[in-house]
Amino acid sequence: MKPENVIAVKVANAERALVQLGRDLRSAMPPGVESAVANFAVRIAHAETANNPHQRNRAIVEFVARLGLVATDDLVNRFVRNEGEDLFEATSRGDIILKRLALNNYLAMRPVVIDGLNWATAGTVRTGHGPAIDGIFAARKHARVGRHYFTRAVYVTPHAAASFNLPLPPTPRERFVEHHLKTVRALLEVEKSLTAQGYRVIAMKGEEALIRESFRANLTGRAGQGETRKAAEHYPDAQLVVESPEGQRTTINVEYVTSKYTDKMIASKAAAFSGPTVWAADRPGTARRIESLTGRSALLV
Repeated sequence: MKPENVIAVKVANAERALVQLGRDLRSAMPPGVESAVANFAVRIAHAETANNPHQRNRAIVEFVARLGLVATDDLVNRFVRNEGEDLFEATSRGDIILKRLALNNYLAMRPVVIDGLNWATAGTVRTGHGPAIDGIFAARKHARVGRHYFTRAVYVTPHAAASFNLPLPPTPRERFVEHHLKTVRALLEVEKSLTAQGYRVIAMKGEEALIRESFRANLTGRAGQGETRKAAEHYPDAQLVVESPEGQRTTINVEYVTSKYTDKMIASKAAAFSGPTVWAADRPGTARRIESLTGRSALLV
């Protein structure tokens, strides 16, 4: 498939997946509720964080601790980039901020290699023009950078964990690093689209945190490796808890699937999850299998 066709399929599938999610969550909203006020509030909050370096740096460290390992592009896109600004323009400022946090021993950096399209090369992202999904996906520009591209990821240091009472990140096996980073990217796409629709993110958790919370009351000491693997089969890769403008809370699962997943594995995961689920996939063929098995379109990342 030609690169431009791959991009078109990714955008179309992503738009359908998140549009459906927005419809599901808006079903309980009164007719005529607009998200303009919520969008304005989000912009104000972003501006306040951006103009307060200490608040912004603390927010970055806490966010990284919550998710364990985060690509630098995603951090710049979330905490540094201004609305209407190209990511490349924000990267130089973001690099200075992240390097300063690293020099102060709050963050550590490591190189990573990601397969496929670099979705962080998105151009201007517009919000507030019709459905939030249109503003996020229809306006995005993507660049083909080859089968693999190199970037960096950050994680919190023991110094940061002790200073801010934060959990130390798990040490993912090397072959799961890309899976984790793609899950985080899908998680951030969902967060952005729902925030633009007026939802407030209450909590954001990775699979490790979900397993710890579930088994904390029943397990004494550290769970055995076999128990952890068995438990992981029943948990999504990540979850968001969001609150609607009317105060209704909803838990949303995020599950990233690669071409290595069998149909049986996908079906088993779908049966184990409760509540709305956003499926993310590594390629169009995987997305088609997800849709066939679950009836849901997938967000390609």
